Amino acid sequence: MKKISLPLYLTKIFLITIVLFGVMAPQFALAWNWGGNRNWGEQAGLPTEDLRYTVLNIVRWALALTALIAVIVIIIAGIQWMISGGNEEQITKAKKMIQAAIIGIIIISLAWAITIFVISAIEAGTSPVT
Repeated sequence: MKKISLPLYLTKIFLITIVLFGVMAPQFALAWNWGGNRNWGEQAGLPTEDLRYTVLNIVRWALALTALIAVIVIIIAGIQWMISGGNEEQITKAKKMIQAAIIGIIIISLAWAITIFVISAIEAGTSPVT
């Protein structure tokens, strides 16, 4: 017979206890009578709309923020161009900034179109059949 050392034996008992507790804890929670109303999210003031719309709102805000940043970059580049005083190096730098910001706005617009397309495709794919 193999002799088990005390720390290994205690480790095994600890792991078995953790596994049993992990398996049984949800059963205890489900068996408990928490009251008749189970709309805890509504009671806590959390939004109850569909996850797709939440993700769409997050994407909409992120794209709007990046578009705003691109417009601010265009304004800053325009100001740099105006105050360059004919310095060709600063004018070239300002033109490159404007060009990069316009490319960014085009990418943002395409990202918005792709987002709308994907959300529409998901809605069409998950709509109930009547």
